[in-house]
Amino acid sequence: DEEEFYKGRTIAEEKSHGAWVWVILEGVVDIIKDTPQGPLTMLKIADGAYVGSMGAFLFQSTLRSFTAVAATNVQLGVLDSQRLSNDYAARSREFRELALSLDKRLKEVTDKAVGMYLKKDNVKELLKDKKRFPVEADKLFSIKQGDACIIRKTKKARIPLVSLGRDDFIGHVPFVDIGHEPDGAEVFVSEDFEVTEMDPESLQEEYEKLPVTLKNMIENVATCISITTSSAVSFQKKKVQKKNK
Repeated sequence: DEEEFYKGRTIAEEKSHGAWVWVILEGVVDIIKDTPQGPLTMLKIADGAYVGSMGAFLFQSTLRSFTAVAATNVQLGVLDSQRLSNDYAARSREFRELALSLDKRLKEVTDKAVGMYLKKDNVKELLKDKKRFPVEADKLFSIKQGDACIIRKTKKARIPLVSLGRDDFIGHVPFVDIGHEPDGAEVFVSEDFEVTEMDPESLQEEYEKLPVTLKNMIENVATCISITTSSAVSFQKKKVQKKNK
């Protein structure tokens, strides 16, 4: 099915329930977070991008983590959630966990970016009793115990990007670039931290065999993570500049 939304209309509302995903066929959509200081536009997405999360087509009882508003007149295609769910279920357990962890990273980095915008810095609390976990360039791990924080280090500060737990991944994903570890961020872990190593080559092979829509959705999530990470860094820089004036 296709749906049309005129400029200014709300497509999806934060904290509302929704078990569907759209692809933008034409137009621009603002992805907005509600904050105590008012609405904050995190992303502008256009033709070929997706409105909705992977959790939606898994029929999980999840709330929308954003508000989507038509920035122009928009034409959307409604995706077949049952088919997406079947395609996802056909993947290996490792690949399914990786895909959901990517989806979680986007929500996490968005929340952390909002925190930077509101000048709330809890990096000391997040790093308390944690140690640096070195990640080699070609390694990928699944967390089995404990928790981890992904931190971007700049000249002026350490910026918290993501908090992770059991079944989340850390390391280099061979088929997407999210701008995090190992090159763009550091990993800090709790004392009880345990991981198992994943097979990047096997995951790459699965990725290459994905149906086009599912592959595009994963790439879309990765791109949004990268852009939102840049926003978090930008908010932190503005905070430092204002403090130094």
